[in-house]
Amino acid sequence: MATVGSAQTTTPEDRAQKSFAIFEKNIKLDLYNQILPLLFTKEQFRAILPAIERTRQRVRETEKLEFDELQKLEAEMDKALKDAADKQALPPAELMTKISNTLKKLSVARRLIVDMNIQEVNDAFMKVANPGQQKAAANSLNLALYYPNAKPEEVKNEQKLRIFVSEVLLHPAAYDLMRKLSL
Repeated sequence: MATVGSAQTTTPEDRAQKSFAIFEKNIKLDLYNQILPLLFTKEQFRAILPAIERTRQRVRETEKLEFDELQKLEAEMDKALKDAADKQALPPAELMTKISNTLKKLSVARRLIVDMNIQEVNDAFMKVANPGQQKAAANSLNLALYYPNAKPEEVKNEQKLRIFVSEVLLHPAAYDLMRKLSL
């Protein structure tokens, strides 16, 4: 009975936090489910980790640049929001254009970084993985989950490997798991 009572006093924020923690466990289990069947040795994990570390650093640098660019717009955005709420004034077209152009520029830069990161880790993976491990990686993902319109028989192994690298090896939670497996 005490369990029911305590469950009722849980706040929505507590439930959301707990749900998020459980969801993260699911992500880790899924990553292990993708990584462990590769049968990588500790040495193979150690060989691929530096490439992943460089990509993580690149992402942090990109996020810093994005933050700096967005912060340049914040004062104008705050003023436009205040004027919209207080005076029912439409946001200035020039500001909306400036925001749109900034977001487009950031999106292009992010896409270039993502492509660069996938290529770097894919190259490292191809150097350390034997043909059986490459085949296991290429066939491990259900492509329909990531690309619903793709016809699996038409997707080449090279493309499947890039998807594996992007969705598994470059997943933010994968680095810590692989680090542990390398010890």
